[in-house]
Amino acid sequence: MKPIPILAGAVAVLVCVIAGNHLAHDFEPASVEEIQAAIAGGSPCVKQMLTDANRMSREISRRDIGSVQDRCVKIDLQSAAFDTAKR
Repeated sequence: MKPIPILAGAVAVLVCVIAGNHLAHDFEPASVEEIQAAIAGGSPCVKQMLTDANRMSREISRRDIGSVQDRCVKIDLQSAAFDTAKR
């Protein structure tokens, strides 16, 4: 047997294990501190979306916090445009 294919296979398995652990970490429930930090960021959109998820008894994962923060950037900008237009 040649050692190169065995070594390549071992490296591939190691990469899959590391990637799987990282992916599993994203789907773990967010801690109270992580949720509070996201809300303390000052975005009304983030606060509303996380409050709604809590009200519907949905588990909030670390991945949810990241995606809500990303989505709310555009929503907060749109909201600011309407607030400016009202003046």
